[in-house]
Amino acid sequence: MTGLGMLVLKQLREEKIQSRGLRFLQMYLRSRSGDSLVSS
Repeated sequence: MTGLGMLVLKQLREEKIQSRGLRFLQMYLRSRSGDSLVSS
């Protein structure tokens, strides 16, 4: 678990494009959950 987390952090640090993708994914998930709450 810890090793995998460290590996992911290392990759994120090396690839800033992936960091931007993560931010986009967060926004996407947030808007999606928001729509879910609204429709509910």
